[in-house]
Amino acid sequence: MKTADNNNSKIRNDFIGNPNNGFTLIELSIVLVIIGLIVGGVLVGRSLIRAAEMRTVASELVSFETATNTFRLKYNCLPGDCTSATQFFGINSNGCPNGDSYTGTCDGDGDGFIGAGDGWTTFNGNELYRYWQQLAQANLIAGQFTGRSGAGGCGNKCVSILDTNIPTSKAIPQGGYSGWIEDTADTVSYFNTTSRKSVYFFGSLTANYVTNSPIISPSDIYYIDTKIDDGLVISGKVTAYKLTSCPTSTDNVTALYNLSDSSISCVLIYRPKF
Repeated sequence: MKTADNNNSKIRNDFIGNPNNGFTLIELSIVLVIIGLIVGGVLVGRSLIRAAEMRTVASELVSFETATNTFRLKYNCLPGDCTSATQFFGINSNGCPNGDSYTGTCDGDGDGFIGAGDGWTTFNGNELYRYWQQLAQANLIAGQFTGRSGAGGCGNKCVSILDTNIPTSKAIPQGGYSGWIEDTADTVSYFNTTSRKSVYFFGSLTANYVTNSPIISPSDIYYIDTKIDDGLVISGKVTAYKLTSCPTSTDNVTALYNLSDSSISCVLIYRPKF
C-alpha cells in the first residue's frame, strides 16, 4: 500500500508541478527572449511613429511654400504684403491696420517682402500674421487666423498664438509655424544667412514671443533635412537655430547636426523660395 501511495503522490506532483522547483534556464531564456521582442517592438513602433510625424512636418513646410507661390500666381502679390488684399478678402471688421478679426483683412505695403523689411528696431508684425490669414482666406491652407499679433512682449508686434494667428503642426500639437523676413545678416543666430530673406520658424512658443523654443531633436531635424533638402545644417533650405545644442558648433563650414544629442534641442528654420 505504501508503494502505491508513493506512486500516486509522485504522479500528483508530476502533474501539478513541485512547488519547490524554480524555472529552468531554458524557461528563463524563453521569457527573456519574449520580453526582448516586446521591448524591441515598442521601440520600433515609437521610431516609426516619430518618423511619420517628421514626414508630416516636412510636408507642412513644403505645402506652405507651395500655397504661397500659388497665391502669388493668382493674386500677383505675396500674402500679407499684398496692397490689394482688401479687394479680394474684404476689410478687417475690427478696422485696419491693427484689427484682429477673422473676417476680412488689411493691405500690406507691397515692398515684395512679408514683413516690414526694416529689422527688429521697427518690427511690423501685421504682415507676418496677415500672411497666414490671407493664405487661409484664399483656401490655400486650413484654419482661420486673426492676422494680428497677440498682446504681450515686443511691443505687441510678434506674439504668436497657436491656432489663433499662426498654424499649429498636425504632427506636434505644441509646435507652430511663425515667420518673418531676415533683414540683416545675423551670423550669430543663423548659418550662412543673407539679408532680405523670408524664413519659417518651427518650434514651440516662448512667453510673449514667436516659435523659437526647441521642439524636436537633432535626429528629427536631420531626418527632415535629408528628405527635402541637402542634409546639412550649414546650408540649404532646412537648417537649425544656432543658439542651441542642436548643431555641433556655430561654425559656418564645419558644423553638423549633433546626432549624439537625443534631447529636444532644435528649432527648425526653413527658407522657402517665393
